Amino acid sequence: MDRIKHRYFLLNDKLLETGEFDQEIINHGTTIYELLKIRECTPLFLEKYLRRIHSSLNIIGRSDWISDAQIVEKMRLVIQKNCVRHEDHLKILISFDNDLFSPPRDLITMFFTTVPIPRQEQYRQGVRTVSLNATRYLPNAKIYQPRLRQVTEEMIDTQNIYEVILLNESNYITEGSRSNIFFIDRGKNLITPSLEDVLPGITRRNVIEIAHNKGINFIEKKVHYDELSHFEAAFLTGTSRKILPIQSIDNHVFNPQNILLTDLMLWYEQMLDGYVRMHKNKFEDICQC
Repeated sequence: MDRIKHRYFLLNDKLLETGEFDQEIINHGTTIYELLKIRECTPLFLEKYLRRIHSSLNIIGRSDWISDAQIVEKMRLVIQKNCVRHEDHLKILISFDNDLFSPPRDLITMFFTTVPIPRQEQYRQGVRTVSLNATRYLPNAKIYQPRLRQVTEEMIDTQNIYEVILLNESNYITEGSRSNIFFIDRGKNLITPSLEDVLPGITRRNVIEIAHNKGINFIEKKVHYDELSHFEAAFLTGTSRKILPIQSIDNHVFNPQNILLTDLMLWYEQMLDGYVRMHKNKFEDICQC
């Protein structure tokens, strides 16, 4: 469940006190969503998130509902009014035929939310995960799917694990329930499941860009569960977790200190810092709070 924070959230064109936020809004209608990291008032990799929002809207047939400029204007407002200067996370929900309202309505809402940030020891030692035969509906779109989210969150809570790795009906690995997944084999190849089966994660894309820039051999292919013993290392990617080593998937154990993996973690931090340096001047005016 989303835990809203700070004083204000945005609903369509209105700023409201967070005490008026109804947690049920996400469970109604057809809802696409995004989570952006905000650092020094700057939404990281904003252009890539806007492209994915419109890709998701296009998949569900609502590509013209809102423009990039309108989204950015709303983001700037909610960042400025909450005086968010340091690192935080902004969630965007776009919901159609949301029947929490009468009559049902289309809406966009934005709010700052708490997210589970991995501990430093988890970055050093990796995290435990388990597998589950389940797939997301329309995997290339970031659509909220409450039934699958409920199942995976219950597994995470009751089994003392960090993430659930999804397998399709043929036991091919697709993605985590809240993340993308990569593997490193003994030949130092970087491997990730085929794009057609997964959410095109922004951090996933950034890791692939780093691999190309650093001359790392990158392979995108279907990965069967029975192949897990072939890999030396594995890791999750996502907005809040960045690059997070996996300690185990079920009984399959990996090396969280793999050299290529630790290099990727360093290069990704450098990529984050570089983005802020290049783009924060566009948001300096809303940091004067």
